[in-house]
Amino acid sequence: MKLSVRESICLDLIRAIASQVVVIGHGISFMGIFKFLHEPNFPWMQNMAVVVFFVLSGFVITYSTRIKSADPQYSFFDFFTDRASRIFSAYIVAMFIVFAIDSLSIYLDSDKYTYYHAFNISTFFANFVMLQDYPLFGISYLKEFQHTSFGSARIFWTISIEWWIYMFFGVLFFSLIKKEKVNVPMALVFLISSVVAFGYAYGLRGGHLTIYWMFGMLWMIYYQRVKKILNGLMINLIFLLFSLVVCIVIQLNVINGYNFVFAAFLSVSIICFVNLGNYFSIERFHSVITLVASYSFTLYLIHYSVIDFIFRHIEVDNKYIQFIFAVLICNVLAYIISRYSEIILRKNFKNVMYKMRSVFKHSSLSKN
Repeated sequence: MKLSVRESICLDLIRAIASQVVVIGHGISFMGIFKFLHEPNFPWMQNMAVVVFFVLSGFVITYSTRIKSADPQYSFFDFFTDRASRIFSAYIVAMFIVFAIDSLSIYLDSDKYTYYHAFNISTFFANFVMLQDYPLFGISYLKEFQHTSFGSARIFWTISIEWWIYMFFGVLFFSLIKKEKVNVPMALVFLISSVVAFGYAYGLRGGHLTIYWMFGMLWMIYYQRVKKILNGLMINLIFLLFSLVVCIVIQLNVINGYNFVFAAFLSVSIICFVNLGNYFSIERFHSVITLVASYSFTLYLIHYSVIDFIFRHIEVDNKYIQFIFAVLICNVLAYIISRYSEIILRKNFKNVMYKMRSVFKHSSLSKN
């Protein structure tokens, strides 16, 4: 089952909106404005957007993997290459951007910089290999290996979680569904990723993020059936509005963007919205939506550091003006950087990985 063009546009639209919501949420948090939109009056919108990202990720990764695995030649190596090129091409560039921003921040006024505990080589390396805030290192006798997000990039903790959930899903899919032989490297990847997957299923920072990812996965698996149930504009709108109202009511009571029940109903809203796209001529906005979505990942990765820098070093009496300026700068920088990282580097990264296929043909990441 392939998604329609309108459904794909809706997915991009959700991703684009969620990335902007994260920026806006952190912006109003730093500037101390629009207090009715954040705790204790309302949950942090950036937290709710993170839930959206995880549900969306589960849906999209499951869809992509099912479509591509229809080719019998598609293996875990290909899955790993697709995911690594997508994540690391933007992520590694963002890490160096954060390093540059933080270094400039320290140079301008070292007293204003508050992330010295996370601005060091060991933390940089831990983030590079996706082991920031790794659950196992929370155990007392392993605490010396524990590292948090690098520098001012406070949002990097979510990237490692998503990465290891991808790997956990990939190993299970290709070993159980595609019957691919599990060799030592795949087994090692599974062991490392299972700690994250089970840890965040149980409920760590951010709630049950693995479960939220699985909501998206399950909606993708049963999406055809869902479309038959929501067959018609009116019934789709009813389900969408109902789920959104429930989400609002829940949040007005719990004030917690990571609430489990909220995440469940939010996932319903997302699926209804995707299906709703079939009833409107949304393709007329395709170019704009695609443009904003194209740099959404880079925007997510660098925005916190950019806002933090502007808040500390570019003093503006009017915090609303400072907020607007920060949001604009985040978007402009993300767009410029993403033209290299998410397009050129990603393509080159993938090409290099596939050229290495022959080298790894006897390893567990190659095709059997």
